[in-house]
Amino acid sequence: MCTRWSGSVQMGAEVDRDRVAIAGPVATYQSSEFAERAWCQACGSAVWFKDTVGENEHIFELAPGLFDGFGGARLVRVVYCDRAAGGVRLAGDLDRMTKAEYEAQFPFVEDSA
Repeated sequence: MCTRWSGSVQMGAEVDRDRVAIAGPVATYQSSEFAERAWCQACGSAVWFKDTVGENEHIFELAPGLFDGFGGARLVRVVYCDRAAGGVRLAGDLDRMTKAEYEAQFPFVEDSA
């Protein structure tokens, strides 16, 4: 699902709902039974990906392009690391979760690819 939206690696800065202020023309799409995506209606840029059920529904995964210099954030986790597109490997000391590990932690996620 994320690969279809981004075309490759989908990245997001995880921010609690209480720290997010939304201004401007944003539209949302319920992309699955458990998540939504949002984009700017003025330019079409990705804004967020967010669970709508489960323990993380208060977390926004904000698109890095919203912030100059990515707001000082750094990459800490890679999910579906075993399903990466050929030739894609993010380097560094990162928490890596396979498809099986991620879906065991979030059982409402079903394989849509």
